[in-house]
Amino acid sequence: MLFVMGCVTVVIFIITDCFGSILKKCNLASDDKVELIDENVGTFFQCVSVPERKRMFSQELHWRKNLGIETMGQQSMDQMRTTKGNIRVIKNAPSYEILSNIGFM
Repeated sequence: MLFVMGCVTVVIFIITDCFGSILKKCNLASDDKVELIDENVGTFFQCVSVPERKRMFSQELHWRKNLGIETMGQQSMDQMRTTKGNIRVIKNAPSYEILSNIGFM
């Protein structure tokens, strides 16, 4: 049984490798092209709001001083401290921490 499953898997890989372009032209397989769109949003540190950057920076300083924990490198700390904000700002922080949500507790 295991031998048959292995043979079927090998056959599927061979078919998709050899006939992949034909399957894509017939719309039977998905196209792997990724369109890159430049939205001129800047770097992560430019898109995070100033209060959020201050909060993240002070939290990192507290962790380093009191707990001896580092969650980001010194270069990231310097960028967070010195970067000027941008017009486009991330509305929801991608590093959401459920334990930091006061309303949840």
